[in-house]
Amino acid sequence: MDAAQEVGGGDTAARPMELILAALGGCSGIDVVHILRKMRIPYDALEIRLHGTRRDEHPRRFTAIEVEYVFRGAGLSEKRHRLEEAVRLSQEKYCSVAAMLNQSAEISWRVTIEENAQ
Repeated sequence: MDAAQEVGGGDTAARPMELILAALGGCSGIDVVHILRKMRIPYDALEIRLHGTRRDEHPRRFTAIEVEYVFRGAGLSEKRHRLEEAVRLSQEKYCSVAAMLNQSAEISWRVTIEENAQ
């Protein structure tokens, strides 16, 4: 963990607020993978991209967080509804980090599918 150079850090590692986003991505990603296994939905890869908007004044907490779930694999377009259901379950029911962050920030999410040739 590190901080920006202007506040005495070396700017060589993740900052605390970046780690909060990583915790959200990790928590939800674990849920989604587990749910999709139970649904028997195969895919080749899952990438989770996160972007947070923070207040200008201190404490500079997140006010909005966008989560994009990028699924890669063949034949995923016709399974979009199932992929979205897995993400929704994670965000609304299972992910403890999302539940905590929802108390102070609006979390939005979307599913992106990148089809591989069969």
